[in-house]
Amino acid sequence: MKLDMQLIADLTHTSTAQKQLFMAKLDEFAAYAQMRNMSAMNLARDQAHTLLDAYCDTVDRSMAEIRKADLA
Repeated sequence: MKLDMQLIADLTHTSTAQKQLFMAKLDEFAAYAQMRNMSAMNLARDQAHTLLDAYCDTVDRSMAEIRKADLA
């Protein structure tokens, strides 16, 4: 009976240690995923700004051409 109780205690300790390791790895993965997500969001934002800047430049050039041709 004492051996059974010791075995249960050992298994419980092992299970707890494995759970803690699993939770630590899960937290590490979540942090990595968040970092990658933020990186992707920053890249998308930068690309959107680049496209907006290009559009504004195109509009500005078009308006300059219109003014130059005295069409405005």
